Amino acid sequence: MDKSVFAERLGRAAERARDYARMLIVEPLPDSIRFDVELNCSHDGKPLHPDERVYPEDPERIPASSRSRLTREEVVELLWREGAVPRWINLNVTREGGEHTLIDLACCGRFTANEQLLYHKHQGYPPFQALSPPLPSSYEDEKGGRFSLYWHSRVSSQRELATVRERSMHVEILALSGSDLDDEALEAFARAPLPALRHLRLEKTRVQGPGLRPFADLPLSSLSWQADPGLPIDLRVLERFSRLEELEVEVQSSPLGGGSTFSVPRGLRSLHLRVPAFADLGALSSLDSLEGLDLAGSSVKSLEGLTRFRRLDTLQLQRTAVEDEDLRALVGLTRLGTLGLNETAVSDAGLAHLRKLPALRYLELDKTRVSDRGLKHLSRLRLKAVHLRGTQVTEEGVAWLRRECPRLRIFSAFEQYTFPEPGTWGLEGHVRRLWSLLTRGCVA
Repeated sequence: MDKSVFAERLGRAAERARDYARMLIVEPLPDSIRFDVELNCSHDGKPLHPDERVYPEDPERIPASSRSRLTREEVVELLWREGAVPRWINLNVTREGGEHTLIDLACCGRFTANEQLLYHKHQGYPPFQALSPPLPSSYEDEKGGRFSLYWHSRVSSQRELATVRERSMHVEILALSGSDLDDEALEAFARAPLPALRHLRLEKTRVQGPGLRPFADLPLSSLSWQADPGLPIDLRVLERFSRLEELEVEVQSSPLGGGSTFSVPRGLRSLHLRVPAFADLGALSSLDSLEGLDLAGSSVKSLEGLTRFRRLDTLQLQRTAVEDEDLRALVGLTRLGTLGLNETAVSDAGLAHLRKLPALRYLELDKTRVSDRGLKHLSRLRLKAVHLRGTQVTEEGVAWLRRECPRLRIFSAFEQYTFPEPGTWGLEGHVRRLWSLLTRGCVA
């Protein structure tokens, strides 16, 4: 593709995304446009077409700071590579930054100079597709109405946090990331009115715990806290969040204030507790409403007591010390539909206990000791999907299981499932609608 053609199409698509956003949002959008670029957004394992090339090193070679607030000319220099461009690029307005409208460019990781391989020809400026801003979950196409760009705010600096604070009344989801954000910044932000805030996410910030205290008085329904490795944090602050329904805590090498024991809100329906030091299931005994539990990478050894969670439908135990006999403790979880046992010592003998789980439909056994002998136990279950990569199962064993269970989706080393990119599933209009739903935006 000629560089000038690529630049012209980018300009038209960006103007379309901006003008469409003006019909939906309450904030005024400046005419001037700047771009934030996301690289390698596709995730499929399909072989490369002869006219395709990939740059897997891009995200590390080109840091996010070098892909932020770019001009159109800078975007062209970044993405046009000797005539090759990403096969698809989705655009949507994410925020207004003073003098500029900020547009996110989500780029396919596959580049090509072959115009026939580009997506979104229906919009008139392939490979670009102009989408609406992300839509709030409460938004209804039929009723229309305007909403704020800041209902879902992603923040990585104190400057951005100050901007969002001025629109705090609209914020429903707040996602914070980066070392520029700490307890002091979080406490200062919490002084603003936050009547709509329901979801808070912290990803590798400098928040250690005290900055979360003011948020405990808000009607938050979900909290996600991914600690910055090595930073001491105090999980005891979590017991103050009595209204939470979903809690996700991920700690790698961070020292824990108060030790590995802490209280969790009683009303939780979903708990992701990826804390290596956590070992005591008794600390969760009050969670009568729990439906999803993720203990991947924790120090949990015994599963005794899990049967108290009668509503549990999802259980993730990857990278734990769970062994065959421990699975006997799962008997009685009559609603358990998904079980993750990847990278555990579970073998064929342990699978026999799973026959007493009537609702089990999805089973993950990657990198376990399961062999062909264990497949007989699986054939007696009513599974919809099973993962068997990195096991002792042979190609002959997989073929036997496929004959016994023809509707079962088997993920093993002997076949490769791929998922099509937007625009490749026959009925293009249907695909565009489905993709827009997944991105929670609509085609402009």
